[in-house]
Amino acid sequence: MGRRTTMEKELIRKLATESIKKWKNQLGFSRWKIDAKIAVFNRVDGFPQDGDIVINYPKKQATILIGKILKSSVEEIVVHEMIHLMLWPLDQNMMLEIKRLPKGEQKRIEDNFLGKLEKVVDHIAKSFLRTGK
Repeated sequence: MGRRTTMEKELIRKLATESIKKWKNQLGFSRWKIDAKIAVFNRVDGFPQDGDIVINYPKKQATILIGKILKSSVEEIVVHEMIHLMLWPLDQNMMLEIKRLPKGEQKRIEDNFLGKLEKVVDHIAKSFLRTGK
């Protein structure tokens, strides 16, 4: 898929905003400021990334980034990224522990952890989507 038109971007942003509004309370983030932006992910490995989240935990603010190539629905991306927000303290704690390992082991352990984290987040997000409509 090529570049998105302004109309497509606005539709995606609208769908994301509606999904955030729907899921904020259900997932326990009613006091958070969460918005969405369209993003272009330039991954070195070329993997088509659907979404990401930028988190300012102390300020209770987050921005969900929606990729230009969508393999998933916008709502699924939003819920997936909000589950990452839910697990953020655990994620950050684990990353601190990984940084304490010898340099030669850090990348392998980090990749292993992040791979498992993605599977867990994806499973939880799909479970919420099945039961939360």
